[in-house]
Amino acid sequence: MGARISNSDKIRSAAMRRWLALFAVCFTLFAVYGSLVPFDFEHIPFRTAVRRFQNLPFTEIGIQSRSDWTANILLFIPLGFLWTGVATYGVSSRTRRVATAFVIFLGCVVLSMAIEFTQLWFPNRTVSQNDIAAESIGALVGIGSWMAIGRPVSESVTRLFVPRRSSHRLEWILKAYLVGVIVYSVLPLDLTISPAQIWHKMKEGKIVLVPFSY
Repeated sequence: MGARISNSDKIRSAAMRRWLALFAVCFTLFAVYGSLVPFDFEHIPFRTAVRRFQNLPFTEIGIQSRSDWTANILLFIPLGFLWTGVATYGVSSRTRRVATAFVIFLGCVVLSMAIEFTQLWFPNRTVSQNDIAAESIGALVGIGSWMAIGRPVSESVTRLFVPRRSSHRLEWILKAYLVGVIVYSVLPLDLTISPAQIWHKMKEGKIVLVPFSY
């Protein structure tokens, strides 16, 4: 009985890690996409990009930059949360979990720096040390959140997507379809939480509050 329970736990942990990995990969792609949209590429020499990156400014946090600061923190919280879950779910050793979480944090910092470096070829994007700092803080919050409440939260969410019986497969397909419709509806993800930008978009008629009112 003990062996069967142990094997069952291993199978369950492996299945949970697969689902967490799927969500983590999808959200990583989402983060990269959201950081580069609207993809207005402008070629600059690689050496020039390296020189600019080495001299990134740390800008003063004003009204606009405060919104960007908050958005970057929120963007990386799920990344730290999900990838920590992938790497530590089912791991019983506290020392190993902490060491793995540290590696995940370093990976998130490297990803943040890679995104900021790539943004140098997209002039519509603002590149600064503020973004790297905010995204690193977000990753740290996500990692800490997993350590505190990750396992019960992930199990609750995963139960919404995993079909437990064949009769539930249609329900799973409909949920996946709903997620796809929502993602398609918000593309190209021109996101902002700045009240000033939202006001200007409203004045320019770029915000439609009533669906199909046009």
